[in-house]
Amino acid sequence: MGAVFNRDRFSFDLAFVGALCNRAMPCATHPRCKPLPQGEANPPRSKLQEQFSTAIISPLKVAPMFRNHQPADLIAQLATRAQTDVGAPLAWLESHLNDKALLSALEQARPDDAFVLALRGYRCLVAGNLPAAAADLASLQRQSDGLKLLPLLQGLFQAAVQKPQKALSCLVQAVNQHPRSLFVWQKLLQTSLVTGHIEQGLHWYASAIGRTCWTDTARFSLMEYGSALCDQAFAFDRAVAIRREALALRLQMPLLPALAAPAFVAAQAGQALADIVNQLEGQGLRPFPTAGTLLGWQRDGQILPHDKDIDLALLPPDDLTAARLLLASQPRYQPVPLALKSLTYLCLYDQQCRCTIDLLQFWSGDAGKLCYGWLLPGKHRPHSRIQYFDPFTLVRDNWQGRDYWRPDDPDHYLTQLYGDWRTPDAAFDSCAGIANLSRLTAVTQALAYNRLIACYCRGQGEKARAICAALQRHGDTHPVLARLLAASPIAAASPIAAASRSHKGRQLAEE
Repeated sequence: MGAVFNRDRFSFDLAFVGALCNRAMPCATHPRCKPLPQGEANPPRSKLQEQFSTAIISPLKVAPMFRNHQPADLIAQLATRAQTDVGAPLAWLESHLNDKALLSALEQARPDDAFVLALRGYRCLVAGNLPAAAADLASLQRQSDGLKLLPLLQGLFQAAVQKPQKALSCLVQAVNQHPRSLFVWQKLLQTSLVTGHIEQGLHWYASAIGRTCWTDTARFSLMEYGSALCDQAFAFDRAVAIRREALALRLQMPLLPALAAPAFVAAQAGQALADIVNQLEGQGLRPFPTAGTLLGWQRDGQILPHDKDIDLALLPPDDLTAARLLLASQPRYQPVPLALKSLTYLCLYDQQCRCTIDLLQFWSGDAGKLCYGWLLPGKHRPHSRIQYFDPFTLVRDNWQGRDYWRPDDPDHYLTQLYGDWRTPDAAFDSCAGIANLSRLTAVTQALAYNRLIACYCRGQGEKARAICAALQRHGDTHPVLARLLAASPIAAASPIAAASRSHKGRQLAEE
């Protein structure tokens, strides 16, 4: 743990970065400090990233680090904070990319100041402007006082240009330099997760969580990464154990403001549905709406405005592989990395309509049943999350001026999924609460606890309780579920009042 970072080991190849990004190289007057266009600061995220964005509660992202900060002293305040936690200013910067005081401060600061170069380079990196980030970090590399932040920024840059081994090597050295920085540990675990270095990530997680310097908030954050790594390793029992511990810890912490649900525009989703169905039907496939999309069609005659994605399915002999190959050739559809690998589930992001699309594959199961769900590969298949349906056929029907395939008996199909599907239930959750779930396998339990934590952290109290009740119906008797059900209503509690009830809460609210 005492390695010294060699700043000459990982030099920046600006020509390589420029070719990778297919952009012109930055000149000396490159406008690195301009505000980002609307929406560019928050590009579409994978479901794995969504998991962290909803479940990880960082005080640096919940409340501003500095209140009423001015350009004249902002850089100095950030630099002072970096003396105690090198990652804290970068964590703050991630959620303040277009902060007017920050932009003004970066413009007014000395361009050769090492800390300014680090902030400016990381801002460009988060915004996706890799050539500008490379230019700033190359300048930082030539400064002796830039060594404190250089390993961390080098690692994040190497991850951005898809060089995972170099990225992890740099981030390990950053952890060696700053073992008490939560942000640095988070980036190491996140990079190991995203790049598929799962066993190494679990080793680093054990090292991180074993430290005694963390606050409850920091431990909770690390547990989210640890449980996600366990998911990727198919160690679902361990993932459940970590999430139970994380939930117990979270119940002891002050409540935070409820987070808004991700934007979902029904009109855009309807266009996304029609377009992808046209693509698939053009190749002889018969995609049909399922789950929430079929529910909206049959109950309300429209896509549910509070939904979060489009749900489609394929019935044998149609095969998901054919759909995967077809859509892979369409730049419009961006594959979304999943928290778990599945042989029967494809998730895409429609970049034109800004909508997520789930495409599932039915297969023939036991006793003449049809099945769909998360079918895991190889030896992990017994842990799969499977839903069983009575056999059905597809018929054509008109919806919103277009013909779609649908199950021949949609009432029976939806009853198998939801029970009383005609009565809206705002607290319904499709993870553990689905009616035709075969059994509570370890993977379903792991996903349900992840969803439970996310709902609690968003302030969705009724939904969190519904997931608790569903887990208990399936035989999960862990005490943490009873504790959550016995807690006071989540949504009714005032975050400010809750924070003021403890010294730790006051610290959290003031940061």
